[in-house]
Amino acid sequence: MPHIITVTNQKGGVAKTTTCATLAHGLALAGKRVLIVDLDPQGQVATVLGVESEPCIYNLLVGIGVRADSLVRHARENLDIIPGDAHTSSAQTLMNAESRPVGAIQRAISPLLPKYDYIIIDTSPSLGGLQERAAWAATHVLIPVATDFLAVESLGKTMMFLNGLADRYKWDGLLVGILPTLYDTVTKESATCLEALRADKKHTLAPIRRATVMRECAAVARTIWEYDPGCGVAQDYRGLVDAIRRL
Repeated sequence: MPHIITVTNQKGGVAKTTTCATLAHGLALAGKRVLIVDLDPQGQVATVLGVESEPCIYNLLVGIGVRADSLVRHARENLDIIPGDAHTSSAQTLMNAESRPVGAIQRAISPLLPKYDYIIIDTSPSLGGLQERAAWAATHVLIPVATDFLAVESLGKTMMFLNGLADRYKWDGLLVGILPTLYDTVTKESATCLEALRADKKHTLAPIRRATVMRECAAVARTIWEYDPGCGVAQDYRGLVDAIRRL
């Protein structure tokens, strides 16, 4: 059984997709077999990794008879992806209209479980049917939170969502961590927000610094491990990779 890590936050702009791609490739470079399942209708994981976005996860979610393995695209050594695109939001509408069970995504990806050590699920920056089903499928949830006041404020809603999932559907997964992102070492706001997040000492991970190099990586479809593995933000993400490997 692989570790299934759903990366979620109802607020956008928290480096969620960047974290998914960077974490996944870091684990792959460590020799782990990794699959990214992109449930974000923006479909940007494929863009970041330079992979075609078709065919996408929509075909699996709506149950049109395709095999899960037929949608898998090879991205890097040890790293595969099932891409998402704009059609993914239509899949959510259909699944909600048909009252698909909370375990629908878990069942959809179940044929792939024996092939991987880690499955990382990216989600859209909102809470809805896909996010609920993605979290329920997870053995672990990772919550990236930008170190700004609005993002920190939204964390409480995401935590309430997870608590509701446990109460209503008996989800027995674990919160692997709250990941402070876009940390600016020179601003008071970042320092104050990081201090607030660290009040939860059990779950708050080491911060990921803000760095323009991450935007440069995305522009050329390379991860930080390929573009500038010696930079500071790569060191930050290496700490996250190590933490996930200790699960």
